[in-house]
Amino acid sequence: MVIILGTSASAETNDITSRLIEARVNEFANEFQRLGDYNYATASTLQSTVDQLQKTSMSPRTRIIEVMRNVLETDESIFAVWTAWEPNALDGADADYVNADEYHDGTGRFVPYIYRSGNSIYAESLTGYDDPVNGLFYQGARNSGRPYVTDPYVYSSGGISTDIYSIAIPILRDGAVAGAVGIDVLLDDVVKIVNEASILDDGYIFILSPNGSIAAHRDRSMIYQHYSQTWMRSLTGEMATMLNNGDSFAINTYSDIISSDVSLLGNGILIGATDRNWGVLGVVPSATVNASSLSLIITVAVVGVAAVLFVGIVTFILVGICLKKLPGLTAMAENIADGKLNFNTEADDGLPTKNEITLLQRSFGHVVGVINNLVDDLNQIGKSKRGLTPGSLTALTAK
Repeated sequence: MVIILGTSASAETNDITSRLIEARVNEFANEFQRLGDYNYATASTLQSTVDQLQKTSMSPRTRIIEVMRNVLETDESIFAVWTAWEPNALDGADADYVNADEYHDGTGRFVPYIYRSGNSIYAESLTGYDDPVNGLFYQGARNSGRPYVTDPYVYSSGGISTDIYSIAIPILRDGAVAGAVGIDVLLDDVVKIVNEASILDDGYIFILSPNGSIAAHRDRSMIYQHYSQTWMRSLTGEMATMLNNGDSFAINTYSDIISSDVSLLGNGILIGATDRNWGVLGVVPSATVNASSLSLIITVAVVGVAAVLFVGIVTFILVGICLKKLPGLTAMAENIADGKLNFNTEADDGLPTKNEITLLQRSFGHVVGVINNLVDDLNQIGKSKRGLTPGSLTALTAK
């Protein structure tokens, strides 16, 4: 019975543990979602402002620079803001701005990149924006005509290479892309979420970018690796469901990194209206998941055995107490059977009781008392009627 109860409780505990793991993964998925949505909202607001300035301002380039600088000055969580425009799409005056300042390049296009370094804000012209591979921070929105979030990449500003990802929102004119506005987010902001995450004793969180590369992991050497190059190489179906459709999954598999079976849970996360899902995943060794169940089984078994021993000891004591008068009761019965009525009964406190043996002892004592009284009465009758001597009837009944 103890084993059955322990096994049943273990199954319930295993279910609770699984739900706890799922809740922790959801918690960090929601935290990443909040970070992404905040940055997307910032980019969207900046895009709307720049869009209006291009339409209404007499000096759109100057006014846009002022607004972009103000974003960095008032929001220290943003690493960089930028905008890029198609040739002559801003004001038709690109030829007047060829290499004019840090906000323009050799084409005269308006491509300011304003970024933070320490406590200061700097500016330079955007580079690589026309590259179909390395320039996806701009090309992604330009080619799709929709908001776009990049996978993590390395960008150099001020001579310093930084791990970032970009959110870009296009500016449309007559259905065509005229330019885009974007913000750059430090990858360390995402890594911070992972580093602060824990699940049970030794579980951890990591994040996949839309193309399946590891964007954040407690082991920094894993960052930028594609999941297919790791212990998750056999999980293409689950990963595709998460990254393509934004679905969730849970699976038990084997990790050759920690040489252990693990529980793996994944949540698809969509940032704004970008149409590109990220994945927030939690890993917990199966031994950790099962430890709670095993501990409960042992606890139930120990408590069960202790309870059985306790009940046995108490029962033994109670039975001993109840039966300790049985030898005296047996002797009383034998004396009565032999006609020996002159004996002393065991002392009785006379208190109310439901003990059957005590009640039987009292009944025997009462019977002996009645018989003795009867004998006394007969002796008296014999003395008065027949002249018998005192005690003669007693002597006769004793034969």
